[in-house]
Amino acid sequence: MQGVAFDSREVRNGDLFVAMKGEVADGHAFIDKAIAAGAAGIVCETVIDHPHVRVADSVQALNALGTASRARSHGRIIGVTGSAGKTGTKEALFAALDRFEIEGLGHNIDFVSAIMQHPRFRSGELTTGFIAEEYPEGFHGAQTDDNVIRALAAIAGFMASAEADRARRTDGQLGDRLDPPAKWQVTVGGVEHKVKLGQKHIRVDDDKIDIALEYTPGDRLVVAEIDGTELAVKVAKTRTGWRMTTRGRIHDVRVLPWHIASLTQHMIEKIPPDLSKFLICPMPGLLVTLHVGEGDKVEAGQPLATVEAMKMENILRAEKIGNGEERQRRARRQPRGRCGDPRNGMTRCMSITISTLLRRRKLASTISSASISASERSSRPSPFPRRASRRSS
Repeated sequence: MQGVAFDSREVRNGDLFVAMKGEVADGHAFIDKAIAAGAAGIVCETVIDHPHVRVADSVQALNALGTASRARSHGRIIGVTGSAGKTGTKEALFAALDRFEIEGLGHNIDFVSAIMQHPRFRSGELTTGFIAEEYPEGFHGAQTDDNVIRALAAIAGFMASAEADRARRTDGQLGDRLDPPAKWQVTVGGVEHKVKLGQKHIRVDDDKIDIALEYTPGDRLVVAEIDGTELAVKVAKTRTGWRMTTRGRIHDVRVLPWHIASLTQHMIEKIPPDLSKFLICPMPGLLVTLHVGEGDKVEAGQPLATVEAMKMENILRAEKIGNGEERQRRARRQPRGRCGDPRNGMTRCMSITISTLLRRRKLASTISSASISASERSSRPSPFPRRASRRSS
């Protein structure tokens, strides 16, 4: 089952449809419509010709399903009800996620933030298949509007000038102190923006940005006020700019002075490695079962391995046809966090083929046997006399 629905208009392929009797309509009248929409099974109070589970009360059955689903979660759930306060609470949570700071660990804060601002989440139109429906290709960051992109470019240019000004204040430099650059080329999401800093304003692509902010080199959080609205951005210094996180997305921003930016066209672009033959494990865990062996034919969707993580067993499946000799498994060694997200630069990666894994298991068994034999030999008296030693005076 992919999800549970009690409205036939919301049924998707593989869902379980719960037919309930209401004050206005009876859900049993829409069973055929739910089946046509792809429902895999029906919970109802009558006998029908489709795959179903007959219960005495469909409402109580739905409550039992919800109770069982809630029991599987160890997280704390807080409900906000009433006619006032719900929207304000969502806005407060959204703002708090943008200001959350964590170092050294992988996390999924940008994913949670993206969900918080998703129209379906904010309207309460949720199902158990929400993530699969909205992010079928995985999560790659929330959509960012042009105003936020221009604001990030302005903030990046301002921070670059502040860093350059600090560098020019280093003691022992020859000559007079130079003014920091005020013209920068800021690249956000592959799009280049011209940023120019003035005494009282910042221009992005010749458009004046009404922005107020403060930044001291070393700050990890920048709160800017743009047109009366606050924008909180977490920043981390990189070799050529910053990694900026806000509004449910991580932006790798490159910042270069105007006179240097034109030279980047002569740089050789580094081609990312081909990971099409790798099976990505979304989180660290214990390999419980390896379902294929070297040389086995692998079909798309076939289970390859079972990994125990976060108190659950996760089945890793093949995305395409191959064989055990070609199929590689890549376990991304990252701490708990981002859902199916292989973007954190702090992670460590380990790639092992299935054949290598099998050889390692055999080698471990051989080493274990050799260790036992060595310990047995060490307990026997040596047939060779101990070499005498003498210290010269």
